[in-house]
Amino acid sequence: MRVLAIDPGQTTGYAIGELGKTFVVLKTGTVASWSGLDSLIDKEKPVLVLYEEFRLFWGKRTALVGNDMLTSQVVGVIRYVCQLRKITVLGRQPSVRNLPIIPRDDWMKSFLKSLRTDHERDAVRHLYAYWRTSCK
Repeated sequence: MRVLAIDPGQTTGYAIGELGKTFVVLKTGTVASWSGLDSLIDKEKPVLVLYEEFRLFWGKRTALVGNDMLTSQVVGVIRYVCQLRKITVLGRQPSVRNLPIIPRDDWMKSFLKSLRTDHERDAVRHLYAYWRTSCK
């Protein structure tokens, strides 16, 4: 099953995987906010899109006063594009990327370190967490 995991933000990271009995990352990358998400989805043809949810918490509210909350706008674009294309979309809490199920072995550390941005690394972690909890 082809799955696209997205870490939305000013720089939006993504990871495309083929998930089944094995975990295979096909590609990672970034796009500027939401620019290019629709063409990425059209090109890769995922059956499922995962995205990291954005929540405004009480303790962080004053830090975001006057902020246009770009991350939540990117989430809206993801959901809208997927709805138009009838693709299943699933929001994931940010904490999922840090679950103990994410391997801390040398291969995963080396692979994550080879990626250019934290957003790509987070997208891969979300992809892996989904595979471990839903595909095996």
